[in-house]
Amino acid sequence: DWSSDVCSSDLQIIVFGGFKSSVARYNDVWILDTTSDRWTSPKMNMDNAPCPRGAHGACIVGDKMYIFGGYGGNGYSRKDFNDMYTLNVKTWEWEVVKYYEDDEEELEIPAPRSGLQLTAVGEQLYMCGCTDHVLLTAYSVCGPTQTMGGPPEQYSAQVVGQMISKLYFCIKCHIWQPITSKRYI
Repeated sequence: DWSSDVCSSDLQIIVFGGFKSSVARYNDVWILDTTSDRWTSPKMNMDNAPCPRGAHGACIVGDKMYIFGGYGGNGYSRKDFNDMYTLNVKTWEWEVVKYYEDDEEELEIPAPRSGLQLTAVGEQLYMCGCTDHVLLTAYSVCGPTQTMGGPPEQYSAQVVGQMISKLYFCIKCHIWQPITSKRYI
């Protein structure tokens, strides 16, 4: 399997999703108990679970594992996502994260992406690096790192700006917000 994401919680390593091939994709959860070196898959209701995917970002804050983006899905040859889910690592319940917006402002959310890293700092989630299969370009926080579809100057500043994440996710208010410090953009 490849393109799964791994997080740790207490004395456990939690693996979500990944691919076996271009047609065998997973949205299952496996747990390695590091004290006994035993793998288990928890019984859980999959009604609110993400569709099968890999190359997504994942991190744990408190009792929740956050899953963002990635690509895959049922019946897709390749589809990037910009959705978010949480998995409660105590109850093993999935929840779709709904993005809320202020009535006064237009909601800004990241473009669909895969191959990203997600990390938590306090109650904020930050992502860096990604691939956009439409542009076929890999990005880091500093700019394009690999181009397969032509020179970066072909792409609009708006799209490139969205791929180089200038947003963070506030866990409390469920809003993607711009990073204001130039140190981070």
